[in-house]
Amino acid sequence: MQKKSKTRKIIVLNEKVLLMSRVFSELDCKIVGTLFENARVTNAELAKQIHLSESQCSRRLKRIEQSGVITGYTARVDPAALGLNVYAFLGLKIDHTKTTRQDSELQIRKHRQLIRGYRTGGNVDYIVSILTPDLSEYQVSVDKFNVINGVTVTRSLLILDSIKYSTRIQFPFTTLTSPAYILSEQASSTLGKDQITVRPSLPALRGDLSHSKLDDIDLELIRRLADNSRSSLVNLGKQVGLSPAPCGRRVHQLERRGIIQQYTAKINFDAIGLTTVVLIEVKFDLTNTKDRQAFEERLTQAPQVLEAYRTHGESNYLIILTVENLATCDQFLAETIFKAHGLISVQSSPVLKQFHDRR
Repeated sequence: MQKKSKTRKIIVLNEKVLLMSRVFSELDCKIVGTLFENARVTNAELAKQIHLSESQCSRRLKRIEQSGVITGYTARVDPAALGLNVYAFLGLKIDHTKTTRQDSELQIRKHRQLIRGYRTGGNVDYIVSILTPDLSEYQVSVDKFNVINGVTVTRSLLILDSIKYSTRIQFPFTTLTSPAYILSEQASSTLGKDQITVRPSLPALRGDLSHSKLDDIDLELIRRLADNSRSSLVNLGKQVGLSPAPCGRRVHQLERRGIIQQYTAKINFDAIGLTTVVLIEVKFDLTNTKDRQAFEERLTQAPQVLEAYRTHGESNYLIILTVENLATCDQFLAETIFKAHGLISVQSSPVLKQFHDRR
């Protein structure tokens, strides 16, 4: 009887350990949040900030990467430094009698100036963002979308100013169960740890940067850091033909000049409970400067707002919201948008799928 009791205790204990390993815990949230703020933090520094040993921290990070919560590491770069001065979002309508959704997305993704692509549930089928050197090139870019079979550009929003580009994640709750994390746990027990691989993400900044005034080495450093901002100076140096010391000096110069603005982890928000992304376009009465500034301040402070831009076009503002569900979005609209003085109109486009991201 005693042996059976001990065996039962071991089984229960193992079940508890397995359950704990499947929970995306507060420590995991801290690791993801820290890397979202600064992806170039070393494993030793990361472990110190999280209050874990370096080996424990590395194991947790590996599991987070394998589960697809973190899909890559990139560098946020000032587009103007690369000679890309026009940033815009376009609304695209698809004539489904002329093309399929798969063919449309394939053709849209071939556009060399495309940065992001969202399939939406609003009054357009897709919202995409592009970066071009100037307005004439911007018009050429718009025309290229219009010649795709079955695609029509129905509206465009030029970005005038960035009000907010979040560098922190507001987790929906302290401890959550991540479906992606659970699948990773199950896969490791079925296939073995060595057979799990990190999902590849699109390489960043691979377009034409000939308009930039930076030299070829700086441009290649930026490309490499945009593809993987956790690369060591030794690896970066080998890739661009420099030893670590001069490579480090060049990277520091790019940071000091504000060309590289942030190193960040690319997060699959859906995998951490932030399953709903909504693009909100707001038309606002801009005659009252005080009301406009108060509205922008509310956007800056709202944790649900991942990005916010002042725009030129049919709307004055574009807001990218990341929330747990549409009910939370509705609450944000009621408390932050609809109460704003000078509000004229609001147009919301829930994102059904993000099919392209080359930031």
